[in-house]
Amino acid sequence: MSGSPSSSSSSLSWGYFDRVRERHVKASSPPSDVYRVPAGDGAVDLRHLVVISPQLVGDGDTPYQAYVDLAGAALLALHHINNGGGSDAIPELTEIEERCGRTRFTADFIDSRISPIASSRALLKDVLRRHETQADSNEFVSKSGGDSAGSRAPVATAVIGAYRSVVSVPLATLGGVYVLPQFSLMSTSTSLDNRDNFPYFGRIIPSVAADAAVVVDYLDNVVDEHVTHFGVLHIKDEYGTTYAQAVDRAARAAGMSVTVASLPLRRDKDSDPEVRRAAVRKSISQLKSTGMRYFLGIFFYEDYEPVMIEALEQGIAGSGNFWVFSDSLFDLAHASFNTSMKNGRDLIEVSRGTALLTFTEAHVLEGEPRYDALLRHWSNAYITKGNHSLPKGRQHFNDKMRLAWGKVVPDKDQVEKLLRDYTFSDYPSTFSILTYNTVIAAAFAVCHAESKERDAHTGSISIGSN
Repeated sequence: MSGSPSSSSSSLSWGYFDRVRERHVKASSPPSDVYRVPAGDGAVDLRHLVVISPQLVGDGDTPYQAYVDLAGAALLALHHINNGGGSDAIPELTEIEERCGRTRFTADFIDSRISPIASSRALLKDVLRRHETQADSNEFVSKSGGDSAGSRAPVATAVIGAYRSVVSVPLATLGGVYVLPQFSLMSTSTSLDNRDNFPYFGRIIPSVAADAAVVVDYLDNVVDEHVTHFGVLHIKDEYGTTYAQAVDRAARAAGMSVTVASLPLRRDKDSDPEVRRAAVRKSISQLKSTGMRYFLGIFFYEDYEPVMIEALEQGIAGSGNFWVFSDSLFDLAHASFNTSMKNGRDLIEVSRGTALLTFTEAHVLEGEPRYDALLRHWSNAYITKGNHSLPKGRQHFNDKMRLAWGKVVPDKDQVEKLLRDYTFSDYPSTFSILTYNTVIAAAFAVCHAESKERDAHTGSISIGSN
């Protein structure tokens, strides 16, 4: 495939436009979020996306598959956008030439660490102020085969992310200040609906207000038609707080009453466990004092065991009680407890008969033509078959993660080991599909805005082949 906007691009390699950027956009080039550069037998308007999502957990030594696969989904979407593929999975991609013309995209990744402070710091230093520090520019350019010496660090057109609302809110604030569009993967806090506070924030999923309505309907009409009151235990962050508020509003509208208790957000891994246990004990005691038997849990999997064991000890979990959990506990769908585990017998008891409100597992869509098409693209890009070499998509993924993980793990040998050991899921998860769709929606939005700007004037900086 050539770089001409009118040409088919299906034969271009995964890192093609990274190499185009490395070759033509030099440190001496004026800072811009779009450059018109030679590519193939034509020219492209080259833009850049930054994906901010969690990747490594623990001390930065464990790639968490549910998170890392999101990066693969983002890269697959960009490959389809740049190459004109994927229309068998997303029919709208047949309109890519009409919608985007000569626009093509590169991308890099930032590990959010699920931390609003770390993510905001990275956005400021590594994205918003890139053009101010050329000495650091090379670390942001993919080493995908081109000559990166003296290349200018890409200036972002938009941010994809974040995963958690507590991270997306400060990023959206900075995006409003710096006029940087943000397209969230899965942040559902209702706070982000405020267009005055977050004018450049977007998402393709509904807010927790929709989840709240489903929870109340479930408790009101499915579980027991006589449920008139229930308790809510929520994590005290953007997601949990706005979710609990939305549930309270929906319950009142349905004639039900709610008692809400909050659980402090874990600040860091070194926090005193006794302090944490005391906070859990206090929250559970507050719910116990109501005499209720129905509860909604809005917290994360890391708190599931301490919360539910405490609830069992205080008599509000297990037999005679009913808990429903939000999608923040999606890991419960794959959890396996047994009696040989510490607290295993108690975990089995408190988990039996509970409900989980979350997205349907994507693999249940097998047999649906568009899902099967996406599954084929995923497998061809990332799944190593037998003793064959790494697929081209996986090689490109490694190039990108080598840079992103290198900012978290200073030991290069350790980064290489993490990459060697990492295995993609055989099936893209629902969250991976959401990420894939978010990136495509973001690209279409950028192209639409660019076409409107092009009607008025040309906003790109042209760079010759020399």
